[in-house]
Amino acid sequence: MSRRINREYKTTLFVLVFGNRKEDLLELFNAVNNTSYQNAEEIEYNTLDSDRGFFVRLKNDLSFLIDRTMGVYEHQSSPTSANITVRMLHYYSDLLREMIELKTLYREKEVQIPSPQFVVFYNGRQDQEDEIIFCLSDLFERKEDKPEIDFA
Repeated sequence: MSRRINREYKTTLFVLVFGNRKEDLLELFNAVNNTSYQNAEEIEYNTLDSDRGFFVRLKNDLSFLIDRTMGVYEHQSSPTSANITVRMLHYYSDLLREMIELKTLYREKEVQIPSPQFVVFYNGRQDQEDEIIFCLSDLFERKEDKPEIDFA
């Protein structure tokens, strides 16, 4: 008899633990980044939800701002593929749309944006490397020595 993994439950638990208690999220952020931030009130949640107006949008597990960094954290129970980079690009651009007024993009003054940090936590049954780095450019149909845009 094979056991099925309840992926929705695991994701909900991840969001419940880190999406509701800034202290726990700060501890996770410090562990991931080898930092020692102390004030959990510096965290500002900005997680996307799918229930926003007329247009259907993506829903990410957890995103937040701290010290000019935008953390976009995802939980996966199934092995992750490089396609996650495209999802992260969508998340980041949707989050920027919410932060920046469109008209400011046409002004001379530079718009400052937070540095993205994309992290996927995996706890499925299939063995995976401790760390896997996917690059957006890995998915480009035409490979470039110096892609115009990329992130890992």
